[in-house]
Amino acid sequence: MPDFKLSKVDPAKLPLAWDAVKEGLENIRRKSPNATFRDEQVFAAIVNGVAELFCASIDGEYGGFVILAESPEAFTLERRLLIWCAYTAKVLNGRGRLVMHPRWREIRELTEAEIDKLALERGIRRQYLVSARPWDRNHLRGDWRFVESTWEKRL
Repeated sequence: MPDFKLSKVDPAKLPLAWDAVKEGLENIRRKSPNATFRDEQVFAAIVNGVAELFCASIDGEYGGFVILAESPEAFTLERRLLIWCAYTAKVLNGRGRLVMHPRWREIRELTEAEIDKLALERGIRRQYLVSARPWDRNHLRGDWRFVESTWEKRL
């Protein structure tokens, strides 16, 4: 069993973790050009308690991060947990190229399990994420189900 931790970052200590988070946010935006958040907004949301940053480690090695925010459903006000950003760390391979962490699947699955536990401890029974990327069963494990599509027209 791996030594896995998903640790909440104290907002006062965010500057210590920010370089790794900023690198991850830049990577997310490269893969999802429709992502509209700015680094400054993410930083402010965490520092002001609107969102929470959790860093993952596996066997003492940095594994990535997830940013969560409680977001009530618009009409029923049911409490939901938004997975705002999730990032698995990249590592250098033998040729000096950045590649997916060799244990990315394990990190993702353990992170999801910890988020489930956190949500239930808080009395939250729904989680959601919004993404322009084509997620499928290879990426989302467990009880995730497709709920809706968003279509956009720019004028």
